[in-house]
Amino acid sequence: AGRPLDIVSAAARHGLPLRLILQNQLAAQPQPRRVYAPNHRYRARLDELPLFRAGGYPVFQLTPSEAARASLIFSQMHEELATDYAYKYDLLRAYVLELLHLGQKRQPTTALHPAQSAAARLSSRFVELLERQFPLATPQQRVQLRTAKDFADHLAVHVNHLNKVLKDSTGRTTTDLIGGRLAQEAKALLRQSDWTLWEIADSLGFVDVAHFSHFFRRYAAASPGAFRAQEAVLD
Repeated sequence: AGRPLDIVSAAARHGLPLRLILQNQLAAQPQPRRVYAPNHRYRARLDELPLFRAGGYPVFQLTPSEAARASLIFSQMHEELATDYAYKYDLLRAYVLELLHLGQKRQPTTALHPAQSAAARLSSRFVELLERQFPLATPQQRVQLRTAKDFADHLAVHVNHLNKVLKDSTGRTTTDLIGGRLAQEAKALLRQSDWTLWEIADSLGFVDVAHFSHFFRRYAAASPGAFRAQEAVLD
């Protein structure tokens, strides 16, 4: 399943939002994409980096120096796209790889070996199923799984069992985990898109803006409109 990487920084805008959405099929190659480091013991497959694993947090607030580096990489990508160099797409993949490692450096190296317990596998499957719904790329997309029962049905377990496993492993309820991810996506859309509040609310599965606003205030201590205005000032 594809996993998104969002690089967010007000200081690092170069003609387009620095929200890099990577779906593991970027290179469209039939064989696994391997990146080798000469004379080094570590050989990394991109889809095995912790950055792409279920449960990872793919949004990073860049430092000024990291923002400058990311902006430079995007500048180089724009320049390369305008050339007639025969291998420019190979070079563009290299730039994307550099951005991926910029994000990977910000993420602690954890869970290098898959957990074997049934509870851990269920927790991982839940997170993966939740993350598959994001990011929302167009207002026509709509989140389909929004309740604990929705997820329990898809995972073929009783909702009470799912709740217990997630509570034991994360300290949070299923509903809270779902709500937190919806709020995270709402914040990203308010920051980086020009979607109306109605379009955001509808895509996230709310019946109207009023219900969306009530939900959003629990996670941001501000209305969606006020949050967007605050972010615009920071930019």
